[in-house]
This record gives sequence, structure tokens and C-alpha cells, in this order.
Amino acid sequence: MKTMAERGNKKWVIYVVSALVFSIVHGGNPNVSLLGLINIALVGLLFAYMFDVTNSLLLPIGYHITWNFFQGAVFGFPVSGIAPYGMYKIDVSNGIDFLTGGTFGLEGGVLATILILLGFIATYLYATKQKRPTY
Repeated sequence: MKTMAERGNKKWVIYVVSALVFSIVHGGNPNVSLLGLINIALVGLLFAYMFDVTNSLLLPIGYHITWNFFQGAVFGFPVSGIAPYGMYKIDVSNGIDFLTGGTFGLEGGVLATILILLGFIATYLYATKQKRPTY
């Protein structure tokens, strides 16, 4: 992102390229779905936004590690189509794939879309709070 910014690219181009690369990298995962790729692109935008407003990779990397860890290792959901090995085995196979993401994992469902949008709001609130002067 910094290289693209140094070369004079517009911010929206930087965000979109970053998000598309992130989504394309996940495109070969097992059980991939269109909604899954859209959600991964959305979270790529979120990660770009997180990096942009904090000027640090800590928040997007921490979010990504936490998401994958709890989704797979704790709750036992598939993580981007990869089979889970969680402490718990939450079975969503009888659920509505449009909501739960089915065999691709939560990233493939509309519930993840909602969580990603909430992530934008939380990041905005965090960033604006950090910019307030302390007395």
C-alpha cells in the first residue's frame, strides 16, 4: 500500500487493489463461493482501512489471526474452505449456507458480511478516539 501511495495512486485504487489481491489469493481454496470471495474482498478493504488509519499492520494482522484462530481452532468452523480442527465442533451443515457460509466457513455467509461492516464502524470509532487530544 505504501509503495502504491508513493507512486501517486489514489487512495481508493490502493484499497481496491489490496482487497482484490487478498480475495484472489483465497480464490483457490476448497469450497469457495462467490459470496465468500466478495466477503474476503470486503475484509481486504477493512484491512486496508485499518492499516491506513493506524499506519500500522498490528490491527489488521491481529484481526486476521484472531478471526482464523477462533473460527477454526476454537469453534471448529471451516476457515476459508479449509477443514477445521477445533476444540468445539459446531455443525452448521443443516443451516442455511447463505447465512453460515456452509463448507467454505463463515466468510462465505451474510453473517460475515455484517461482521465485516461492524468492523469498519469499530475501526472508525477506534481511530477517531485515538486522534483525540489527551489532557
